[in-house]
Amino acid sequence: MKVEVKQISVNVITPENLALALKHATPTEFADFWFEFSRITEKDEKLIDDFAKAMAPSLGGHRKRALNKICDLMKYYEIESQKKG
Repeated sequence: MKVEVKQISVNVITPENLALALKHATPTEFADFWFEFSRITEKDEKLIDDFAKAMAPSLGGHRKRALNKICDLMKYYEIESQKKG
């Protein structure tokens, strides 16, 4: 006998859970996520502007510290790869 049960599922991800998921992602998975996020959001200039405003309050330096470090390291590794290539 086969019984079908309809289910409704609601999944909620908090900023903390998303951060933890990205923390445990491999570097390639994190880069893939960031590339996809960038691709989706860069199509909407207002959205990018809103993100920038949200990151800019008086404690914004703390909010963007990791992002700035990643960007600085990306520049470094891009320069290093150009030297080798």
